[in-house]
Amino acid sequence: MIFQKAQEQEGSSSSNPFRPTQPPHRRRITAGSVTVAITGRVIASWVGTTSSPAESAVYGGLRLRFWCARGVPAGEYPYLSSETADAEPSRLLEKGHPVTAGFSITLAVSALLILLARFVLPQLPVKSRAVRLSVPDTALVGVGVLGLLFHCTAMFSRGIYQGVPAVTPLIGLVNSMGVVSLVLFVVPAVLILIGLRRQQRGALAVLGLVLVAVGVTMYVGGPFQLHLAAIFAATVVMAVLVSLFVLPPRRARVLK
Repeated sequence: MIFQKAQEQEGSSSSNPFRPTQPPHRRRITAGSVTVAITGRVIASWVGTTSSPAESAVYGGLRLRFWCARGVPAGEYPYLSSETADAEPSRLLEKGHPVTAGFSITLAVSALLILLARFVLPQLPVKSRAVRLSVPDTALVGVGVLGLLFHCTAMFSRGIYQGVPAVTPLIGLVNSMGVVSLVLFVVPAVLILIGLRRQQRGALAVLGLVLVAVGVTMYVGGPFQLHLAAIFAATVVMAVLVSLFVLPPRRARVLK
């Protein structure tokens, strides 16, 4: 009897043209997308993003990559127009720069204030936990920071390189979002972690996690606001680590 009722209910649901039928994985992904969308909206209200057509295309491309990575075909992707679905996510990044000036200024000022606190507060750096960098480690961290800075500006602030044609091929490789672009992100991040390997393990682990978050939200996919939040977190965490625990290399003594 119960089995017969179940069959009748199943038959009535399948015959109802107004009841959408979705496979189980679609229902789970849709539920997850609600959480991601809420998080993105909260971050967007803080970052101050706009809603220009170019920016909407960027958001659509990154979300498309987020869904396609989970096995959902582009034609079945929810909230995605056909125009955006036909475009490649990497090409969408070239249509606009969704990073607002307010976000960039806030990020730079926050990192600068954290670093300047080291020279203002006598408690910094924490003497009992501070570790001195060697000259090679300092070079590794410096090269890594410059590499990540170039990677970020090549994607969102390419105008500053207009007078430097030598870096144009590298900018194209970064924005291709392919293997070379991934390498140009991973190598500087690893150099930073290697250079800071003698620092506090907990702080180093947090820095590693936020760098992974930046890479995942950039290459695997997700809301663009979440990627901006990961960039902000990585910058702040590194500034805090340097301000609290890093001692500069010893100065070489000059023999008279």
